[in-house]
Amino acid sequence: MKNVGLDACIPCPNFAVHQANLPNWIESRSVLESSISDQSSFGFVSIDLHRQLDQVNRIIAQLESGADGPAT
Repeated sequence: MKNVGLDACIPCPNFAVHQANLPNWIESRSVLESSISDQSSFGFVSIDLHRQLDQVNRIIAQLESGADGPAT
């Protein structure tokens, strides 16, 4: 996760998710939420972090609904 950003993965035409990856996406959400909180304490927040959090939340919702496959 440290080497490849979500911007490189999610838009890729070969990107797909699987139920087994749900814990990783939940961890990603936690890291993003923490980063947003940390930035807020300094008086600013990256719009890009909010965009990434929205993408991660969509993937988590898809996996929690039991759907594998391409992220929508």
